[in-house]
Amino acid sequence: MDLRPLSARELSLAAALALGACGDNLQPYTDPPSIDVVSMPALPWPEVDILVVVDDSANTSSFQVSLADGFDTLLDRLEAAAGAIRHVGVATTDLGATGSNDPDHPGASIGSAGNGGCAGHGKDGVLQTSGIAAPEGYVIDEGPTGARQRNYPGELVAAVGQMIRVGAGGCGFEQPLAAIDRALTNPVNAGFVRADAHLVVVMLGDEDDCSFRDPALLGPESPELGPQQSFRCTRFGLACDEDLNTLERSTTAVPRRTRGSSTGCSGTSSSSEA
Repeated sequence: MDLRPLSARELSLAAALALGACGDNLQPYTDPPSIDVVSMPALPWPEVDILVVVDDSANTSSFQVSLADGFDTLLDRLEAAAGAIRHVGVATTDLGATGSNDPDHPGASIGSAGNGGCAGHGKDGVLQTSGIAAPEGYVIDEGPTGARQRNYPGELVAAVGQMIRVGAGGCGFEQPLAAIDRALTNPVNAGFVRADAHLVVVMLGDEDDCSFRDPALLGPESPELGPQQSFRCTRFGLACDEDLNTLERSTTAVPRRTRGSSTGCSGTSSSSEA
């Protein structure tokens, strides 16, 4: 038996003989017919509802002005998206002393109304017009450019800008996340959100969210809760290895429910949880 490797000439000859043996069986290759698995047509983005949730606690007026002055940028982007049909509504972070465990029964009032105090349901997610004559409680700006159907006077940017300036006397225990839910579910705001429209949510705030379950979080100063300040929202809303009463940056803080601990960042147990 000859075990030597074939030369290049011998390999070429063998390949030619093999192809010759195929004879007329050689057929040109054609791709199989394509199969339409799913059809996803590209659709324009014509309808948009914009909910703006604004922190109305103390010292937020300047932030409101900045957002109002720059809101035209967002509106311009939406305008570029097929001339978007728009509803624009503004709610605040003031839900008073209402916790999510039992929203029908708010906790005891604290502070003074209009000066950071928290009472009852606060503004309860009701859309705020801040003096704009929009009967529905929100801005309606529908239709293509040049043929708008509107429910407000003047220019859109000016109207929304005025609505965003909600003042700075709201509850100092801000609940922006809970306010989003309430604004979208409060029957008073019926008609604002449309089933066939995209929803855009814009939030403005200067502190941690304090959407609490138990209004006991707002209780008076005590060794368990500490000073009656909104820092409680951070203290009992996070679990971490450091003491947040120091000025050091925390490297281990995580949302408290994720950590599964009943101890806040200061190392103090509490039945209240932000």
